[in-house]
Amino acid sequence: FYLINISILLGTFTYGAALPQIFSHLTNEGVSTSVASQAVAVLALFGMVGKIGFGYLSEQITARYSMMICLGGQAIFLVLILGSENWLVMWTSVVFFGLCMGAFGALIQLIVQEGFGIKHFGSIMGSINLSSVVPLALGPIIAGISFDRTGSYQSAFVAVAIMFLLAIILLSYSGTPEYQS
Repeated sequence: FYLINISILLGTFTYGAALPQIFSHLTNEGVSTSVASQAVAVLALFGMVGKIGFGYLSEQITARYSMMICLGGQAIFLVLILGSENWLVMWTSVVFFGLCMGAFGALIQLIVQEGFGIKHFGSIMGSINLSSVVPLALGPIIAGISFDRTGSYQSAFVAVAIMFLLAIILLSYSGTPEYQS
């Protein structure tokens, strides 16, 4: 339970420290507001596609493995978004970060259901949702400090990518909990 909870907590930094800063990062790197707006729209569109795609994938390889792929993809493409001066890298990163970022929200419930069953789903999700307050509160602060000190979101994005990688490690040790239906 604790490993899964901490993994989800670390993954939730995508919503607090990374996602809200994508538009600002792109415009700060010289991308026009028009193109940055289009990039965020594409990210959102592929976020919806990611929910469906990773939902299907979770039925094939388990929600835990799907979450590990999702977090790995977010880590890779969040770092690649830093190379937004290259249009090919920027658009590729936005598409694939969107797929993985969108999937994360859908996979949270699936990993809890798969690991613990339905009987205690509400109380477990309540605990996980309560702990998600931490990244939602600290994420904007981390991003703000990064920008204030360096003039860029680079260090915040790299820190979040490292959190995603740590979450993958924790999930790999979490195994599949035994539960009573």
